This record gives sequence, structure tokens and C-alpha cells, in this order.
Amino acid sequence: MKLNIPKAASQLLFALLLTLPMLAWGQASGWKQTTAKNGKVQLKYKVEALQGNEDAVMAEYWVKGTVNVRLDKAEKFLRSSANYKTFLDNTVVSKTVSTISASEWLIYLFMDVPWPMPNADCVQQVSVSRTAKELVITAIAKPNAYPLQGEERMSISDSKYHFVENAAGVVELTITGKFAPKGPITKLMLETWFPAGPVQLLDRLVQQINAQ
Repeated sequence: MKLNIPKAASQLLFALLLTLPMLAWGQASGWKQTTAKNGKVQLKYKVEALQGNEDAVMAEYWVKGTVNVRLDKAEKFLRSSANYKTFLDNTVVSKTVSTISASEWLIYLFMDVPWPMPNADCVQQVSVSRTAKELVITAIAKPNAYPLQGEERMSISDSKYHFVENAAGVVELTITGKFAPKGPITKLMLETWFPAGPVQLLDRLVQQINAQ
């Protein structure tokens, strides 16, 4: 028997069927998705136990929004290690400890973290990729690339700042990150950083770029 389904209803059913695999993927993978600023900022994140160490937790996130910055200013700002402490959470020291090339260097970050977690530091290898309409800053944790300074060192702390300018001159910024804090922290405690944390990080970065 042939079913007589109105065209509008069939289109809606088709759209719902398309979204089901995406919803199932999000639930199965542990990713949570939300928006901020009336939908102008998109965010997804997850917090999970670190593989091989059930007492440690790791967070991953992805935040994207349209921003009012120029690529030249963003590149100049992010090429200076001293500027990172102005927008990264709890970071009080950020400095270059080794220059690898004109577009690659090692940055040292020291974080004065709220109790009950201990203060921690991190060493990252930062690289810059630039074209006329795109800027990518990638920071990958390199915990053994610089001598220990008497602090707990984070071995997982990666970030990427991706700026893209479209044909209309509008810039979209996507920040992705992955980190595992040191010290006693539960999954529930780390989840309190979300969803506001990444959105505020994006805002601070844009504010600091425009303030220079």
C-alpha cells in the first residue's frame, strides 16, 4: 500500500533522519554541544578519564565565533610569548625559552592554579602558518624540551588558534584545545570550566589583540 505523505512532512522526516546519526555520535563519543551569545558562538567539549590513569582527567574543546580582528594584528600579538599570559586562564608567566626558526619556538607557561590543584607549568612548541586570508597558530606540549622548574609539569596541553577571513572581510576564529590538569581533580570539577571557559578565552584573546 502506498502512503500519501505530504511533501512538507516528508522533508521534515528526511531532515530528522539525517540528524539522528550526528546526535548518536555526540552521545556515544561524550561530546557536548551548545551555543553562546544568541547562537553567535558555537562550542563543543568533553571531559573524560585519562586512558591508563583513571585518577586523572582530560578535557577537549572546540569553540568558534565571528570576531572583529585583523589577521596582521592577530599574528603580531600571538608571535609574542609575553602576550599569552594576558588571555590564558591562571597564567602568570609566559616567555620564549628557545627559538627554533622564524616561525617556530618553545614557550614556557607558569600557572598559578586555584586550590586544591597545585601550581603547574607547561612547555609548548609553537608554530605559525600564514597566508593572505588565513592564520594558524599551533601549540603542542613538549614537556621534556625544557628543564623542570620545581613545579608540576603538564604533559598534555595542546592548543590551536585558527583565523580565516572570508571574501567579505569577516574573520572567523576557531580555538581547539586539549589539556589534563595536574593534581587532585575530578571530572565534575573540571566540567565546571564549561561551557563558559572556552567562550571567555575566545573573548579575552580578541580583546587583547585589539588592545595592542
